[in-house]
Amino acid sequence: AISGGFGSRIEEAGFVSWFCSMLAPHPIGIKWWKNLWNNNKDLTYAEASAKMSDRWMHFYQRNLGRFAYAHRRGAMGVPALFATTLLGYKLFVMNYAATHRDRPAAIAQAAAYGQGGFRATATPK
Repeated sequence: AISGGFGSRIEEAGFVSWFCSMLAPHPIGIKWWKNLWNNNKDLTYAEASAKMSDRWMHFYQRNLGRFAYAHRRGAMGVPALFATTLLGYKLFVMNYAATHRDRPAAIAQAAAYGQGGFRATATPK
Protein backbone atom coordinates (compact mmCIF):
# COMPACT_ATOMS: atom_id res chain seq x y z
CA ALA A 1 0.00 0.00 0.00
CA ILE A 2 1.07 3.54 -0.61
CA SER A 3 1.94 5.41 2.54
CA GLY A 4 0.48 8.89 2.59
CA GLY A 5 -0.54 10.96 -0.40
CA PHE A 6 -3.61 10.83 -2.56
CA GLY A 7 -3.43 7.07 -3.28
CA SER A 8 -3.83 6.08 0.35
CA ARG A 9 -6.89 8.29 0.67
CA ILE A 10 -8.47 6.57 -2.33
CA GLU A 11 -7.77 3.14 -0.83
CA GLU A 12 -9.15 4.22 2.53
CA ALA A 13 -12.34 5.39 0.89
CA GLY A 14 -12.77 1.99 -0.75
CA PHE A 15 -12.89 3.54 -4.21
CA VAL A 16 -10.76 0.86 -5.86
CA SER A 17 -12.85 -2.04 -4.55
CA TRP A 18 -16.04 -0.18 -5.40
CA PHE A 19 -14.87 0.56 -8.95
CA CYS A 20 -13.62 -2.99 -9.54
CA SER A 21 -16.92 -4.43 -8.37
CA MET A 22 -18.68 -2.42 -11.10
CA LEU A 23 -16.61 -3.96 -13.90
CA ALA A 24 -17.88 -7.07 -15.60
CA PRO A 25 -15.53 -10.07 -15.69
CA HIS A 26 -13.42 -10.42 -18.79
CA PRO A 27 -15.13 -12.67 -21.36
CA ILE A 28 -12.02 -14.77 -22.03
CA GLY A 29 -10.36 -14.27 -18.69
CA ILE A 30 -6.96 -12.92 -17.76
CA LYS A 31 -5.55 -16.41 -17.28
CA TRP A 32 -5.82 -17.19 -21.01
CA TRP A 33 -3.89 -14.04 -21.96
CA LYS A 34 -1.23 -14.70 -19.31
CA ASN A 35 -0.74 -18.27 -20.55
CA LEU A 36 -0.51 -17.02 -24.13
CA TRP A 37 2.22 -14.55 -23.15
CA ASN A 38 4.13 -17.03 -20.96
CA ASN A 39 4.10 -19.70 -23.68
CA ASN A 40 5.43 -17.36 -26.38
CA LYS A 41 7.59 -14.71 -24.72
CA ASP A 42 10.88 -16.61 -25.02
CA LEU A 43 10.48 -17.71 -28.65
CA THR A 44 12.72 -16.37 -31.39
CA TYR A 45 11.15 -14.70 -34.41
CA ALA A 46 11.65 -17.81 -36.55
CA GLU A 47 10.07 -20.08 -33.92
CA ALA A 48 7.12 -17.73 -33.39
CA SER A 49 6.59 -17.42 -37.14
CA ALA A 50 6.69 -21.20 -37.61
CA LYS A 51 4.29 -21.70 -34.70
CA MET A 52 1.85 -19.11 -36.07
CA SER A 53 2.09 -20.58 -39.58
CA ASP A 54 1.39 -24.05 -38.21
CA ARG A 55 -1.61 -22.83 -36.24
CA TRP A 56 -2.98 -20.97 -39.28
CA MET A 57 -2.55 -24.08 -41.47
CA HIS A 58 -4.43 -26.20 -38.95
CA PHE A 59 -7.20 -23.60 -38.65
CA TYR A 60 -7.50 -23.36 -42.43
CA GLN A 61 -7.61 -27.11 -42.95
CA ARG A 62 -10.09 -27.74 -40.14
CA ASN A 63 -12.46 -24.83 -40.67
CA LEU A 64 -12.06 -23.61 -44.26
CA GLY A 65 -10.83 -26.75 -45.99
CA ARG A 66 -14.30 -27.68 -47.19
CA PHE A 67 -14.21 -24.67 -49.53
CA ALA A 68 -11.00 -25.84 -51.23
CA TYR A 69 -11.65 -28.90 -53.32
CA ALA A 70 -8.50 -31.01 -53.42
CA HIS A 71 -9.40 -32.68 -56.69
CA ARG A 72 -9.89 -29.38 -58.52
CA ARG A 73 -7.00 -27.29 -57.26
CA GLY A 74 -4.29 -28.75 -59.45
CA ALA A 75 -0.60 -28.11 -59.00
CA MET A 76 -1.00 -24.59 -57.65
CA GLY A 77 -2.71 -25.70 -54.45
CA VAL A 78 -4.40 -23.24 -52.10
CA PRO A 79 -3.02 -20.12 -53.89
CA ALA A 80 -5.17 -21.13 -56.88
CA LEU A 81 -8.21 -19.94 -54.94
CA PHE A 82 -6.66 -16.52 -54.38
CA ALA A 83 -5.35 -16.29 -57.95
CA THR A 84 -8.78 -17.15 -59.36
CA THR A 85 -10.44 -14.59 -57.13
CA LEU A 86 -7.98 -11.87 -58.11
CA LEU A 87 -8.31 -12.72 -61.80
CA GLY A 88 -12.10 -12.51 -61.54
CA TYR A 89 -11.86 -9.16 -59.77
CA LYS A 90 -9.48 -7.80 -62.42
CA LEU A 91 -11.77 -8.90 -65.24
CA PHE A 92 -14.74 -7.28 -63.48
CA VAL A 93 -12.88 -3.98 -63.05
CA MET A 94 -11.65 -4.01 -66.65
CA ASN A 95 -15.19 -4.70 -67.88
CA TYR A 96 -16.57 -1.84 -65.78
CA ALA A 97 -13.91 0.57 -67.06
CA ALA A 98 -14.44 -0.40 -70.70
CA THR A 99 -18.23 -0.54 -70.80
CA HIS A 100 -19.65 1.69 -68.10
CA ARG A 101 -17.14 4.30 -67.02
CA ASP A 102 -15.75 5.38 -70.40
CA ARG A 103 -18.87 5.20 -72.54
CA PRO A 104 -20.25 8.69 -71.68
CA ALA A 105 -16.83 10.23 -72.35
CA ALA A 106 -16.61 8.49 -75.73
CA ILE A 107 -20.09 9.68 -76.68
CA ALA A 108 -19.26 13.26 -75.66
CA GLN A 109 -16.00 13.16 -77.62
CA ALA A 110 -17.73 11.77 -80.72
CA ALA A 111 -20.34 14.52 -80.53
CA ALA A 112 -17.67 17.20 -80.11
CA TYR A 113 -15.81 16.08 -83.23
CA GLY A 114 -18.98 15.63 -85.28
CA GLN A 115 -18.57 11.90 -85.70
CA GLY A 116 -22.07 10.97 -84.60
CA GLY A 117 -21.68 7.48 -83.26
CA PHE A 118 -23.66 5.28 -80.92
CA ARG A 119 -26.12 7.28 -78.82
CA ALA A 120 -24.58 10.57 -79.83
CA THR A 121 -26.76 13.49 -80.74
CA ALA A 122 -26.35 14.78 -84.25
CA THR A 123 -24.07 17.77 -84.69
CA PRO A 124 -26.09 20.91 -85.48
CA LYS A 125 -25.46 22.39 -88.94
